[in-house]
Amino acid sequence: MDVLTAKKLVIEAGEKLVATGLIARTWGNVSCRVDDKTFVITPSGKSYIGLTPDDIVEVAIETLEWGGSVKPSSEKGIHAEVYKAYPDAGFVIHTHQKVASVISTLSEGIDKITGEAEKLIGSKVLIGSYGLPGTKKLRKGVTNALHMSPSKAVVMAHHGALCFGKDSEEAFQVANMLETVSAKHILSAAKERLGINSDNLDDFCTEMADKLTNSQKTVEIDESLLYNSSCDRESGEILFTNKADGSEMKMPLDGAAA
Repeated sequence: MDVLTAKKLVIEAGEKLVATGLIARTWGNVSCRVDDKTFVITPSGKSYIGLTPDDIVEVAIETLEWGGSVKPSSEKGIHAEVYKAYPDAGFVIHTHQKVASVISTLSEGIDKITGEAEKLIGSKVLIGSYGLPGTKKLRKGVTNALHMSPSKAVVMAHHGALCFGKDSEEAFQVANMLETVSAKHILSAAKERLGINSDNLDDFCTEMADKLTNSQKTVEIDESLLYNSSCDRESGEILFTNKADGSEMKMPLDGAAA
């Protein structure tokens, strides 16, 4: 595929992601494989509406090198890992879709997918271990999940989803089907573990709210997953401080919305 065609496909997909509600604002990212050495990806921190081919950045799969004045998405690394792990993958979208994002908060992914969904996505969806956006830790978690995964989707812990396919159409089909199987998984788990037998998520949320309102139990939160954040606009960085051990991590402001 020539670079200009790939860039136009990425622009179209970005607009479609916004229209379908799979992402919001500048969050998420889209890429298209050009060949076995490069792909093009959306820029860091720019709205999907109004992008031009000059805004879409060509990146080397192996080295993540790029040229020009436009900075690529900070998540370019996880896209590259898909292209390396799946030679037939031609299109990748990182979404913050609602129901799959709920799955991202669980300790386990979706362990059994059947029927037409299995034919499209695969037999199960794994969760990649947690890492802050754009970090090597996030990339490592995604890489491990991809190598163990039999599917075209990976859920990133406490983050969002990574969906891919041979082209843009299939990648979107995977993302939409992931919402369906995620909802089924939540409802099945609610019935098995909580005794809540709901036909849809709206009813489940209502019944769960009633249960919590009438319960005197407290919920324990793992503080190792909690961070305080502060923004220093002069240095252009966000400082994250872990509430459990006090460890600190910095991230560029432009990487926070990439």
